[in-house]
Amino acid sequence: MPNHDLETLSVAQDLIAAFPLPSMIVGDAQLVVALNDSAKKMLGVPVLGRHFTTVLRHPKLVTAVEQGLIDRAPHSVSYQAVENDNDVIYNVHVQVIGESDLLLISFENVSGVA
Repeated sequence: MPNHDLETLSVAQDLIAAFPLPSMIVGDAQLVVALNDSAKKMLGVPVLGRHFTTVLRHPKLVTAVEQGLIDRAPHSVSYQAVENDNDVIYNVHVQVIGESDLLLISFENVSGVA
């Protein structure tokens, strides 16, 4: 990862730590390089340093992340998970951070939203 991306990663980690939405950052090696406490709680397993496909094993979500890494365009996808024996639906937003090779993934819980 180039030096400017290390600086960007540090700033991005500080920023997503303040986000109320579960958020994570995938680097150019397709590894999870940062995540906030909300994402840690939502995912429930240690994910830092793991390949994103081993963490986000939903085909549509994996495709959105792969496309975001390739075309650098924003992508959104619906993602359903089970938390505490309840179905939870998230709108997942995928976006490259500035000119870096870092990809921000945020999960917006839309369960029960009409």
